[in-house]
Amino acid sequence: MRLGQAVKRCLRQTDSAYRYGGEEFTIILPMTTSGYGALTAERIRAEFKKETFSPMPGQGIHLTVSIGLAQYKKQEDMKAFVHRVDQLMYQGKRTGETGFVPSYNFKHSSNGNHHFDPISNVETL
Repeated sequence: MRLGQAVKRCLRQTDSAYRYGGEEFTIILPMTTSGYGALTAERIRAEFKKETFSPMPGQGIHLTVSIGLAQYKKQEDMKAFVHRVDQLMYQGKRTGETGFVPSYNFKHSSNGNHHFDPISNVETL
């Protein structure tokens, strides 16, 4: 329940989140640019980092989050889209670090601005 609440705090009223499997959520960000999607993913990552979960009294743990981030392509089969995003999420899990794996290059510049470059071969990930 608290995981869902942490996600919900990061979303706009037009966005929606759904549990998709045991530990996975699907988040829909309608009418959203890749840049805003990345910022939302970063907010979710930061929100999870702040939370302390207590599976047992006196034992606090912090959870990590792996996020696959992709934009739906016109005419894309929904199963293919879900599979593509799922693969990005698993790519993030394999690194063992908390964060998100976008379907485009995401770069932080020294002045704090973000730069997004499309990746043309997303399906090969």
